[in-house]
Amino acid sequence: MHGGLAEMESTAVFASPADSALRLMRNQKCMSRIADSAILASETNKI
Repeated sequence: MHGGLAEMESTAVFASPADSALRLMRNQKCMSRIADSAILASETNKI
């Protein structure tokens, strides 16, 4: 996973700064959504 992130960052350098910023924002939204669902899953498993 860590290597994938580094790859994405290196490819983002070739895109325009605004484009890479948008991509970063989308990635963070996606990551937080994954984290939210992981927390939800762990909470439902407790019940």
